[in-house]
Amino acid sequence: SQVGATKPFGFFDPMGFSKNCTEQEWNKLRGAEIKHGRAAMMGSLGLTVQSIYKLPGYENVPPGLGAQWTEPGSTTLVVVFFLIGCLEIGLSPWRDNPSVPGDYGD
Repeated sequence: SQVGATKPFGFFDPMGFSKNCTEQEWNKLRGAEIKHGRAAMMGSLGLTVQSIYKLPGYENVPPGLGAQWTEPGSTTLVVVFFLIGCLEIGLSPWRDNPSVPGDYGD
């Protein structure tokens, strides 16, 4: 009945982050967990797709993490980090609902 509890472990919080936290803090932690899980899934999908399909102009960029050391891969990496930073500081059209973690209203 507890959110996050799974058999056979029960509630899993080995570092004690949720110990003595308010409901608002709990929702913030849960929202961060959901956001990071979604980012990890998109990253793994991106690594898989880019090893199969290359965008026009990126044919000579090696697959995987080696792309960050070649052009235009390194320039694209800077642009992606900038866009992610803009989303993180709140310049995105999606608004987080603090009472319902992970619900961005879409």
